Amino acid sequence: MKTFYFFLFLLSGFLLQSVSGWGMEIRGNLTKEVNIESTSGFERDITFKTGDLISLKIDKKTEFLNGLILEITLSSSLKKYAEGFTYYLFNNVNPDPDNIQNVFTGDKIFSGILPVTNKFYVYIPLEQLYKDSIRTSLNSIVLPQIVKAGSFPVLFQIQPGIKDIPNSILQRDFYLKIRPEVKKIGYVLLKIIKPEGFEDTPHTVFIDDEFVESTDKLILLDSGIHRLKVLSPPLTEETISFNIEPGRTLDLKVPLTHESTGILLDLSPDAIVFLDGKKVDFIKGNVIPVTAGSHSLRVKMGEYTVTKKFSVKSGKKYTISLIFNLEIKED
Repeated sequence: MKTFYFFLFLLSGFLLQSVSGWGMEIRGNLTKEVNIESTSGFERDITFKTGDLISLKIDKKTEFLNGLILEITLSSSLKKYAEGFTYYLFNNVNPDPDNIQNVFTGDKIFSGILPVTNKFYVYIPLEQLYKDSIRTSLNSIVLPQIVKAGSFPVLFQIQPGIKDIPNSILQRDFYLKIRPEVKKIGYVLLKIIKPEGFEDTPHTVFIDDEFVESTDKLILLDSGIHRLKVLSPPLTEETISFNIEPGRTLDLKVPLTHESTGILLDLSPDAIVFLDGKKVDFIKGNVIPVTAGSHSLRVKMGEYTVTKKFSVKSGKKYTISLIFNLEIKED
């Protein structure tokens, strides 16, 4: 029996080499259509039987996608007959798979005999770098060629390769888990929100202390935590941390606010105040608006007069107090 299985394996390999790239007839009931997202965390579990066809579709936007991983699980009873089953993968399928048709044509990507194991992994590479990075084991295989995104959907099927498999075994369920292998990159789309009247105020953006030339388009980043700083004087400076997930786009809104610039006078109500040479009326605790830059303040209280020059930064508030020192000396 082992000699027969070995011959069947060689024959399967020969057929693979001989029909690869040729259109061939594919028969079976299309029981599942899986639309695979190119995002981390995506996973689909499928239950199917011998002869069923499963259609694997991927997003048109495949820039995040390295490939697919198919995890095939066999029950203990199926495992005993594993070498009697052959799995197939087809692409360039015509017509486009649906659950009405049961006869298609397509190119056989690969076929092989199931190994005697409860779990078996098939790696479908979409990029060469990913293919070269995969390390296989006795219960896994990497397709020998790159499968182009434009050749999807891919049909997956398991068929009996010998005649003496009991009907009770043929009625058993196989289990298939489908996962995308996603690149560790993602996008952030920034939206800087400014208050009314400051919409045209220019801004400067830094991500991880590196200047961002344009914020009007998607910004590609490695997955993980990043630090954003937005400068837009006289609006407030904003610094936030954000996380990029593999294969995902983060919409990040950054609201900026305008902090008024001014001074608060912590003075006696009978003080007379001149700001830049002009007398000002004040109420203790209320902000007196001033522009950023240098100013002078003169305060008169009774027979005392104090003059002081000071500088103001945009968006900052300053409290000004008048303190008289009482000096005591020993005779």
